[in-house]
Amino acid sequence: GRNRGAEFEVEFGALENLNLYVNLGLLDTRIEQSNDGSLLDGRDQAHAPGYSYALGGRFDFAPRWFVRADVTGKDSFYFSDSHNQQSKAYSLVNLRAGYDADRWSLALWARNLFDEEYAVRGFFFGNEPARDFAPTLYTRQGDPRQVGVSVTYRFAN
Repeated sequence: GRNRGAEFEVEFGALENLNLYVNLGLLDTRIEQSNDGSLLDGRDQAHAPGYSYALGGRFDFAPRWFVRADVTGKDSFYFSDSHNQQSKAYSLVNLRAGYDADRWSLALWARNLFDEEYAVRGFFFGNEPARDFAPTLYTRQGDPRQVGVSVTYRFAN
């Protein structure tokens, strides 16, 4: 196979109390020759999205108080080298807001804020006798929306 890629990362202080960042990954892969000479030849490799990204920022809106937001995403990708089933591209939104003291912090956070459904693994095979064992895609979904509170205490500065 062949793999080529590049990653870009930029972080900057747009204002004294606003820090922004952008991360971008680009990937180009190919299966040049499979062991069985199958139809996979010339196809992208498994779990190799063409792009992935993260962008966001942190805004300190009062002394010690902050809010952080980011969006992460990934292009579609093949689940396996044993079949041609693919994921869908997806984007997730994450938020975090809180208070930072010298030795402790408190934050309320949400991951996958809009409860997007997205597949992270996929298996394609016949497993159901009622369907004459017709090959079917079975996926493992990514984490649903999660909301929580984090309390951190630092024993040393």
